[in-house]
Parts: sequence; C-alpha cells; structure tokens
Amino acid sequence: MTATRAEVDLRREDEVEAWMRKNRPDAVFLAAARVGGMLVNATSPADFLYDNLILQANVIQRSP
Repeated sequence: MTATRAEVDLRREDEVEAWMRKNRPDAVFLAAARVGGMLVNATSPADFLYDNLILQANVIQRSP
C-alpha cells in the first residue's frame, strides 16, 4: 500500500498517526523525501534537511 501527499502529509504528526491507525500496515518502507533542483537545494539546504528529518521522525515514531 502507498500513500500520496494528498492523502497524508508526512511532515504532520497528526496526519501520520491517523493514516497509520486507519491502514495498520505490517511493515513500513520509507522512500518519501522533499527534493528540489540543484539551485533550490543549494540556496535552501536547511529547509530540505528540516522537512526530511521531520517526516522521517514522524513515520518512524508512528510505525508499528
């Protein structure tokens, strides 16, 4: 099973928790990340790092 960003914003802990409760996955494989082109990555690296750390922490914390 997969989830689109429209279904669950992984940066929002409440949405991750609700999705996990509703779908009750047996295992979780995280391949999501905020990415951009070379210019935006070079000019806003902290924004990308922050969003990716938050979404990873939310998924790890709420996984079964």
